[in-house]
Amino acid sequence: QTVKESWLISPKKANIHLVADIDLGTVRAEELRRFDTTFEFNVDADNQVFGGFAAWFDVEFPQPNPDVKKVVLSTSPFELKTHWRQDVFFTYESVPLKKGSTIKGVLILHQNGWWKRHYDAEFSYNIDGNEHYVKLSS
Repeated sequence: QTVKESWLISPKKANIHLVADIDLGTVRAEELRRFDTTFEFNVDADNQVFGGFAAWFDVEFPQPNPDVKKVVLSTSPFELKTHWRQDVFFTYESVPLKKGSTIKGVLILHQNGWWKRHYDAEFSYNIDGNEHYVKLSS
């Protein structure tokens, strides 16, 4: 099943966070072993429940001719479905949210030691000042 836009705490494109921007033509293998990023999401509606993080990717195919529109493959819940879908990182608990709540934190993605095409994820985050942590392996 795919993530529905209505499942997001803020179903607006403005409340998304870019984890990595990778140029597949120049990236080196060692640059793909770990990604670190901080994030902040603002809740814009009451009666929301936070239970995890959703992730997806976009791929832009540059065009040699600047007059030709670039092609973008997106697995975002804001776009048409693809067979790749999205990833969901469920937390250990569900947290009720209210309008104005803030989720701030750090995400660390480590390349899995056994399956090199997989990543382990660590989320350290707080919701309105209350600390939370979740570590997920592929």
